[in-house]
Amino acid sequence: MKRRILKITAVALAAIVLTVAIAAATPQGRLAFRVAFLVADIIPGFAIKPQQWFAGPPERITVQYQMGNDTRQADLYLPSSSGKHPAILLAAGVAPRGLDDPRLVSLAESIARAGIAVLIPHSEQLAVYGVITPREVDSIVLAFQYLQQREEIYPARIGVGGFCVGASLALVAATDERIRDDVRFVSFFAGYYDVVDLIKSVVSARRFDGDQTWPWAPERVSVDVVQRNLLDSISNPEEYLLLANRFIGQVDSVEVNEEALSGEARAVYRLLSGVPLEETDSLLGNLSPVLLEDFRQVSPRSSLHSLKAPLLVLHATGDNVVPVDESRRIARNVPPNVEVNYMEFSSFQHMTPEGGKNPVPYVQDGVKLFVYLYKVMRMLE
Repeated sequence: MKRRILKITAVALAAIVLTVAIAAATPQGRLAFRVAFLVADIIPGFAIKPQQWFAGPPERITVQYQMGNDTRQADLYLPSSSGKHPAILLAAGVAPRGLDDPRLVSLAESIARAGIAVLIPHSEQLAVYGVITPREVDSIVLAFQYLQQREEIYPARIGVGGFCVGASLALVAATDERIRDDVRFVSFFAGYYDVVDLIKSVVSARRFDGDQTWPWAPERVSVDVVQRNLLDSISNPEEYLLLANRFIGQVDSVEVNEEALSGEARAVYRLLSGVPLEETDSLLGNLSPVLLEDFRQVSPRSSLHSLKAPLLVLHATGDNVVPVDESRRIARNVPPNVEVNYMEFSSFQHMTPEGGKNPVPYVQDGVKLFVYLYKVMRMLE
């Protein structure tokens, strides 16, 4: 009996070794191993990190690039191996800890260990304060062009990706005529299709798609971003200070005479106080035309028709930062000549895998993540 068990074990081990050998002998198999190692490196909870056995720590460099008269800062992560590398430009969006956010650092290091350089531009206005302006789109375009000029980078093998607000800004940037023919792919993770739609969901606590609506409880970060962007549009300093104290300062004792406010300040006050979804359009119409034009320019809805690069869209079904319906609208409105891959995660909250008592959704999402990263790495070859 013991001899039989040993024989079966030997056959099984031989089969595993043969499978590994066959896989390693093909380009697709070798890529699959690299992706599997990367997935293990990225997902929290994996005690074994095989990617770190084979690749040394990446080099993190602080770089600068020009944006008109301003100088923007970014972190560049270079693989430890010599020579040229493909690259990904990551737009992080709202990240109060900036370039030192441990989630960003860990992700960038994992990708760089897989042989792909990573550039993460920084904007204090966006990362710390959550202010979304067209200048952020221009910054991503210029960062992409800067990356193309680095001698360590293959200029024709650069993808663009982003998270949350950064995803939407990256997608808009990828449609810009200065770089749209050069972008290898766009990775869109938990972003918005139209910033106005996102505002409507936040202030009404309803997500919607077409004529259907559902209750939705936005997280504090979404409320903060909407407050900051609406308040910054108020031109009267006294009205701004009054409403900023009421909403950002959360001073409930601040008394606001709605009738004494200007039209734009009154609209902001009512929106931030919370209104039914059906009232949002008329109130938004009273906002500053300059602000509404800025919202149009930072929304993929306005430029998606110009996209040329393949698009990968990912979103958590239970996202309370940005409704999943925003990504569903993205996927539906991609130009017919553009390749689009759409995935939804059930075990994630916004961009973070949460697991849970039932391991099945967690495993299913792990497989989806593998497929997504495989596609990304194939596109950079």
